Amino acid sequence: SRGLIYGGGARRLGMLELADDLIELLLPHLMPVQTKRASRNLEKLQGQCAEQMKAIPGVLEHLLRDGMVDSFHIMPWRLADYFHLTDKPGTGHLQRIGHPVYRLRLFVSDSEAAWRVLGAVHTLFEPMPRHIRDYMNATRINGFKALTTKVVWQGHPLSVHVVRQEDVDANHLGILAHWGEKTSREGPDADRYRALLA
Repeated sequence: SRGLIYGGGARRLGMLELADDLIELLLPHLMPVQTKRASRNLEKLQGQCAEQMKAIPGVLEHLLRDGMVDSFHIMPWRLADYFHLTDKPGTGHLQRIGHPVYRLRLFVSDSEAAWRVLGAVHTLFEPMPRHIRDYMNATRINGFKALTTKVVWQGHPLSVHVVRQEDVDANHLGILAHWGEKTSREGPDADRYRALLA
């Protein structure tokens, strides 16, 4: 499908919100039976742990009070999170719907705060082994930057992203986050910039 090619291109360029919106619009037309079944399963799993998710703000209250976290957002996963684009352009498949079905995003001021908050999260919740990723310093190919981990909260897995404020727009909008901004031609990188144009 041409639409999936656009969705794949948007993902590659870091425009994750646009990509997910495109994919979710296309799924009911490309695979109606699978999409209906997957939606039903996802809603069921989210309903099973909705009450536990409501208790998380109280657990995080001291992080806000102490200034370690600027803000946070708990959001349900979407079907697009389970859709895997294959190597052949315009094709993909829905992965099995399973946990985690909620994502906790914690927004912090800088890198030092991000690492402190990651440690606090692993103290407050039960960390899952082998799920810690440093995409803040080793940026993903689509430009996504964050510290990510998975934890268990009251028996339910939870995906966690610790994001610096400076990376928020780029993580959602990709190359569009700075579209139209003028690049400075002076400063420490000016000579390198001119060399690239030469």
